[in-house]
Amino acid sequence: MAKRHDATALLLSGDTLDEISRRLKRPLSTVIQDLRLQAGEGDLKLSEIFFAIPAGKRAALEALIEQNGTSSPAALQQEAVAQGFQWHELDLYCRLRNPGVFRGDLYEYLADTEVALHGMVRETLIEEFGPAEGQWWRQGVPAEIRKACLLTRDDDPDPVDDVFAYTTLIHLAKIIDQHWRLFSARLPHQFAHDKKKLSHEFTRLNFLRNAVMHPVKGRSLGREEFAFVRDWHRHFAAPGTAGRAPRSNTDG
Repeated sequence: MAKRHDATALLLSGDTLDEISRRLKRPLSTVIQDLRLQAGEGDLKLSEIFFAIPAGKRAALEALIEQNGTSSPAALQQEAVAQGFQWHELDLYCRLRNPGVFRGDLYEYLADTEVALHGMVRETLIEEFGPAEGQWWRQGVPAEIRKACLLTRDDDPDPVDDVFAYTTLIHLAKIIDQHWRLFSARLPHQFAHDKKKLSHEFTRLNFLRNAVMHPVKGRSLGREEFAFVRDWHRHFAAPGTAGRAPRSNTDG
């Protein structure tokens, strides 16, 4: 039991499956079996295990699937083994490569990230301008955003008192842009000196958020989109990572 929890802890800290196997001196097949069991018990997300497969291996397995026109592990086993893959990692990849397998994880990542971003923006404004409404809200939030939030709340059939709760991701991006000096130190390093990149990625995050929250529109989201959302979650919402860039085990 302890070893299973050790594997989970290493995975959540950013280690790949190969690294976990080396650190614990356990066969890769055993590590994968243990982690899948932990996922079944609710201690891990399937997506977390999927992205712990090193990016290079994921790319190689995907190429193998495309070349053979099948994602059946049994059909791919001989060629995959010849390339150095083990059965358990081949089977794991083939079973989890469809983003629909962990669609619920995507929703959770987006929700957690949105809440974390709202919290980070509010806390930063309060620290700078003060806790009173006439301070952080009026001095920190542009007038057009305050007005938009008030209008949205007026149209809400079940409104909440907190007007800031009606800010959108695009609103948050504009607040950060307007007070760049305050926020740049709290952002992951890839954004801290690149407002244009942050704005672009906020727009993409907002698009994906709307696509997930409105599934009847039928927009197709793949592994690339999932990796993008997961990276934002790791940057802003994962425990202990707020305001810094966490170690990443994937290039997406």
